[in-house]
Amino acid sequence: MAAFAAALSSCAFGEPALVHAAPRDDRSASARSEPDGAPAAVRAARAAPPASHAPSPASAPPTSSGSAPAQDERALRHAFAARVAGDDAPGLRLASFLVSSERFEEALHVLDMALGPRRSSSVLVARAGVLRDLARNDLAMLDLEEVVRRRGRAGVTAGTLFELAQVQWLAGATKEAAKTMDDMLRVHVDSDFLALNRARVDDWHVRVQRPEGLVDSGDLRDAFALLRAAPQVTARLQMLDALASDVMDGEERRDVRLRAIAVACGDPSAAVRTRSVQLAAAAGIAAPAFWRAAVADADGMVRRAAASACVVLGRRELGTLLIAALEVEPDPDVFLALHRSLGKLLHVPPISCDPHHDEDRQRAVLHWRRTCAN
Repeated sequence: MAAFAAALSSCAFGEPALVHAAPRDDRSASARSEPDGAPAAVRAARAAPPASHAPSPASAPPTSSGSAPAQDERALRHAFAARVAGDDAPGLRLASFLVSSERFEEALHVLDMALGPRRSSSVLVARAGVLRDLARNDLAMLDLEEVVRRRGRAGVTAGTLFELAQVQWLAGATKEAAKTMDDMLRVHVDSDFLALNRARVDDWHVRVQRPEGLVDSGDLRDAFALLRAAPQVTARLQMLDALASDVMDGEERRDVRLRAIAVACGDPSAAVRTRSVQLAAAAGIAAPAFWRAAVADADGMVRRAAASACVVLGRRELGTLLIAALEVEPDPDVFLALHRSLGKLLHVPPISCDPHHDEDRQRAVLHWRRTCAN
């Protein structure tokens, strides 16, 4: 599943996101990031994300532009292991890197280790952002409430209070959310955050009074959180269809669609991964690396869907990877699906084949090798 999602992330989005500097305290966290935005992985998209997107609080503007992602991660993990007591920066940087790769559970584990008995505000704010991106808004609320209780509402930024109001509302604490929003507008009335984010603040001010749909309201960050972590498979499927709908127009919406498909490719449910394959074909994603990973998925249902999707795309060059998948396919039903899909893709009638017999399998593979060689 990880290879499947990574293939789409690299092919559809371009190079993985760079390492991001983490804020040193909750004040800089809110000043540098917009809590209502989507997780940092969206910055790896080919084009700029919608204006309503921004990194989660665990992320901040890029400070590095150089080495390969694997080298970055090794360096960040080494720095985290060698950190001195009281230094939050290594853990925040590593967590931000993991978030940028859609590895939220790993990021949460790093932040849990970084938190320690000191429970610094910067780590609590960052952890709240990751928890929100995993749709664990009740726990995110507790972290942010601890920071606000410790420092007072005037002692944190407007951005931190804005984040708190949102997660309170998402966790069902609607009265508390309304009060936090009112306190933010009263205590931080002259803040730069409010001046720069007036439209978003006004939208949420209305929303805490009158709930509305996440996707319809444009609140994509929490829609992606549900796609990633909703406990019911049906809920994740519904959110995937909502985010990856082909009625979305424009380049910005296409980026949302591609990102939703990429997230769904890593879902533990074969049903969600199957739907992501179907949507990838409908979106015209033809990168061979993606389809090579799809036809090698652990579940036969996904592999069958991938074979059919290659036919939908109609790209003859995908025949080579279907043949490679055919050679190693253990499931007779999937083998037959690959065999028939090759016939449709290459416009060549498939030869008679019983996938339960090794001789027939070898004969079918040889037939397609010769067909592609001509």
